[in-house]
Amino acid sequence: MKANKLFSVVVLGASLFAGLFAKAQSDSKPTFNEFKLETRADFQCTDGNGGEAGFYGRYLTLHLGGNLTDKLSYYYRQQLKANAGGIKFYDNTDFLWINYDFNKNWAVRLGKDALMVGGFEYDARPIDVMYSSYYWDNYYCFQMAATGFWKSNDGNHKVAFQFGTSPYSFTGSPYGENNRFSYNLMWMGSLGKHVSTLWSVNAFQYTDNEYMGNIALGTKLTYDKWEGYIDLIHRDPYMNFSVTDFSIVSRIDWKPMDGLKVFFKGAYEYNDDMLGDPSNPYLAPGLVRDIMSVPNSSLCYYGLGAEYRPEFCRDLRFHLFVARFDRDYFDNTPDRSDLMLNLGMSWQVNFLKYMNK
Repeated sequence: MKANKLFSVVVLGASLFAGLFAKAQSDSKPTFNEFKLETRADFQCTDGNGGEAGFYGRYLTLHLGGNLTDKLSYYYRQQLKANAGGIKFYDNTDFLWINYDFNKNWAVRLGKDALMVGGFEYDARPIDVMYSSYYWDNYYCFQMAATGFWKSNDGNHKVAFQFGTSPYSFTGSPYGENNRFSYNLMWMGSLGKHVSTLWSVNAFQYTDNEYMGNIALGTKLTYDKWEGYIDLIHRDPYMNFSVTDFSIVSRIDWKPMDGLKVFFKGAYEYNDDMLGDPSNPYLAPGLVRDIMSVPNSSLCYYGLGAEYRPEFCRDLRFHLFVARFDRDYFDNTPDRSDLMLNLGMSWQVNFLKYMNK
């Protein structure tokens, strides 16, 4: 079935399903409690090597979710875009999972899911990431997986145990095999009113017998009108704990008034791993093991921006930011600097909200 036909069937089925259950939701547990479409459009100017300017449609995303029973829930998020080349419709599916709660402490989730990796930039919805690290841009995080969850009685701590496909298995990858796996352990914590954590340890398989180690420590502080996080990400292609491949990402938000957010965001990425190890048959010379960072280079970026949601419609958001990106190479490759100006808007159509009015 063609992608556009499949999309039409999904939307039609969802609309009928929503209509059948909209009235019942007022006096029974909802079975269909999320049905919305959201998008973002930007005008962006880049002044640097090969600078350009133009309008860009960033995202067009369909969300469906709800409960099948008191213990069984589902969620579906689809990026609606043309399928170029070998990209398949399912490759643009972010989430398509089903979750079963055994009790208030234990649950299991199966299906297409985000790999359980720490960090708040990684955890943010794509439409909310105004400008991003190279690490974020190249993380193929939506994979088939089985995940078990444990939650503390007070709800402040949650631990995820996940077995899934490796991010090195994706359409167009030089590895490109579905029998590459990832093993992920993640802690999602709330330490009082002001501190929250997204910490993980991960192992991503990229050849038959080799793994990329990953430690991601995301910590967020919240106080009054201020909020900020710092992500410390250590990538270890040799599994020897050498600090040669890492990212540091941070963002600070200030909310001076209702609906307005001013933010500063910056990052530093470093990777001095250029060639494989000729003594190891699985690490061929020239093999780029870390697909989430440019080898033999560093990247420093920083920027300032603002987001505004008008009072008459909180589903509408305007944004503006200016950011600078400096890429330094450790060999004779010319360095690169870019200055980016971006303004745009995002909006969502929450079908259930309008149907229930």
